[in-house]
Amino acid sequence: MIITGKEPQLSEWVLLREGEILFTYLYLVPDPAQTRGLIEPDRTAIAYETVTEPLTLPLLAPMNEVAGRLSIEAAGFALRKHAGGHGLLGGVLLAASVVAIGVVGGAMRRVWRPTSARR
Repeated sequence: MIITGKEPQLSEWVLLREGEILFTYLYLVPDPAQTRGLIEPDRTAIAYETVTEPLTLPLLAPMNEVAGRLSIEAAGFALRKHAGGHGLLGGVLLAASVVAIGVVGGAMRRVWRPTSARR
């Protein structure tokens, strides 16, 4: 079994031999050649993003946690005046205006919930 943390490049997946299993992220949407190559007979590839437990994607959960935290940083940057925003401060300071930030989407419909949100 070949385990990696990044989707394979063309020069890598063509080397997959009979009997080997590739276990990695496989973002196949923008790469139809890779999709066709990986479905050839005698090639086995398992994508982390397809491993499921009931109503969850356990191998994507750590990435979603990181992405969720970074999204707040990205939103804060976008709110700054020099980035084209309105110059709003998202943190909590005395005598500062309150800024409401909403979550537009989630990883899974009806199941997703922020794990580190505070009230």
